[in-house]
Amino acid sequence: MFQVFVDGVKKFDSGVLRGSDAGVEVAVPLTSSASTVRLVATDAGDGNGYDWTDWADAKFRVNTDNFVYASDMSETSAINGWGPLEKDMNVGQQAAGDGQPLSVGGITYPKGLGAHAESDITYDISGQSFNQFRAVVGIDDGAGNNGSVIFQVFVDGVKQFDSGVLRGSEAGVNVIVPLASGASTVRLVATGAGDGIGHDWVDWADAKFRVSASSSASYTYASDMTETAVTNGWGPLEKDVNVGQQALGDGQPLSVGGTVYPKGLGAHAESDVTYDISGLNFNQFSAVVGIDDGAGNNGSVVFQIFVDGVKQYDSGVLRGSDAAVTASVPLTSANTSVRLVATTAGDGNGYDWADWRMPNSAMLNSFSCLALRLQRRFDMF
Repeated sequence: MFQVFVDGVKKFDSGVLRGSDAGVEVAVPLTSSASTVRLVATDAGDGNGYDWTDWADAKFRVNTDNFVYASDMSETSAINGWGPLEKDMNVGQQAAGDGQPLSVGGITYPKGLGAHAESDITYDISGQSFNQFRAVVGIDDGAGNNGSVIFQVFVDGVKQFDSGVLRGSEAGVNVIVPLASGASTVRLVATGAGDGIGHDWVDWADAKFRVSASSSASYTYASDMTETAVTNGWGPLEKDVNVGQQALGDGQPLSVGGTVYPKGLGAHAESDVTYDISGLNFNQFSAVVGIDDGAGNNGSVVFQIFVDGVKQYDSGVLRGSDAAVTASVPLTSANTSVRLVATTAGDGNGYDWADWRMPNSAMLNSFSCLALRLQRRFDMF
């Protein structure tokens, strides 16, 4: 008899099979939270002579769903009832980054958003190939049995989910909201239940957007992610525009060699931008690099890409009159950081408008007996 156990629970039993019988097909569904699979072959109570057991074509099927976590994206606006919005931790106290791991109903989540009622978080998803938003919502275990919150999800201003009142003693609730191809905004709202906001620690645990499987390429743009560290040689780092002047958002569209790019990073040498990619399963980073057309024929920059502290790409000296260059660096699921560095060519940083154009990324998982793979992609174009 062949048996399959998932996390200790029997999910398949073949009954007695004999040497003259045809093979039997086994298909056992798995969830993302499953941790163990046991394959058991027992005799039929008559001894184990000639019990040659074959698990033929045994394999794990890889899920083709790709996800981008909300905590790895940049929100367009955020209001929070206590302290700042936190990413991948609960709300904690008043300082940024002072939270603890997200935990709802005794389950700890490595990814998600930690907020506090009244909170209102908006994401711009226009141009993204997202077809679903998912999360597990509830009051963080740090609040004990206290707190009462209503979770709501709005898509383009229309409410698509309402949890009703959730209290500190209750388990997390799964949220699945479909997204149409033309959807442009997603708002995550957490309100008090009319009894004040004391202990209303809001967890959007495992909050993520699913990438459409029909998309020819699934990417997460670097300009839609939150960098962990940044230095810039002139003004602030800009997203989806060139570096401009000293004020945030004063740049013009990214343009190199006469080609305009809607997505990317606008920097100025010396610049150094770091992203934490641990746990994201990206398999590639790519970009089109060059000096922005706004600098004319001026400027000279060297573009470099470091993965986990090791330099994986060097453009050599690029000048304002040069065409754009494509940079591509492979990544593995074990990588934890990507640094984008733009240095001068030793002649000062005048007009060194460094454009990382079209920065972006994608992921996989599933089971079907003895083969398992997990992959994801992070690119800029």
